[in-house]
Amino acid sequence: MRFVLHYLIDFVDNKRFLARGYPRSRHEPDAVLETPKETCAIKARNFGDPMGGMMKKSFFAAICLTLSGCIGGTPVFSEVAKFDALPTAPQGIKLALVPLNDQEGDIEFSTYRQTVKARMEAQGFQIVEDPTHAELWAFFDYGVGDPRSESFSYPIFGQTGGGTTYHSGTVNSSAGSATFSGTSTQMPSFGFVGSGNGTRTVYDRFFVLEIVDPSRSTQEKVEIVYRSNVRSSGSSGTFLPISECVFEAVFEEFRGTGSKKITGRKCFKG
Repeated sequence: MRFVLHYLIDFVDNKRFLARGYPRSRHEPDAVLETPKETCAIKARNFGDPMGGMMKKSFFAAICLTLSGCIGGTPVFSEVAKFDALPTAPQGIKLALVPLNDQEGDIEFSTYRQTVKARMEAQGFQIVEDPTHAELWAFFDYGVGDPRSESFSYPIFGQTGGGTTYHSGTVNSSAGSATFSGTSTQMPSFGFVGSGNGTRTVYDRFFVLEIVDPSRSTQEKVEIVYRSNVRSSGSSGTFLPISECVFEAVFEEFRGTGSKKITGRKCFKG
């Protein structure tokens, strides 16, 4: 069984979630699988395995089923607020993606700009490079806050029945006494066996997209015709790994005014 735990940890570690093992202990789980939003702990019993590969396979199969509820992806949960005063149909409207002062020549901004450009074109805008030839200007900004600690609880899954039972005893009769011992085995079953508590490091992330009408703007007032604010929190302390999930939150339902919670899955980690 210990072999299965080591194999499981090696197999899932760095595959969109973190896996770690504990020293063998009666009070600690044998393996913990963590995502930004979920934690599953696995506790194995009966390390002496007279059933050999059968118990190992059953245990591994049970864990795989368990993981489908715990780590069926690594989503990024975002809250989106949108304010929309754009024309009904933006098809063919010339739009320029204008960098902010500190974004000029920045390679990270240029990377995200290509993605935003493609998504804006998919909405029907005609992207132009020269702002003087554009009917609308678009600006976007993004960032990650300082780390903070967050408490959480997690379920512990383990063997709930079956396995190997050891029998021993003494039989007394008028002729004397005799001792006996033996084992019996049943197919193991697995399920919820407890819960634990922990803390994790969380980062707050943001993305803001604004579209401006320069023909109606002055030095005193900028005419904003569209704004989308996205906020999320998770384990990623940099913006790149979760950028696709954030863009998904903005552009999945680009039009309309209101707020919504979006679950994005097109990214590396949360």
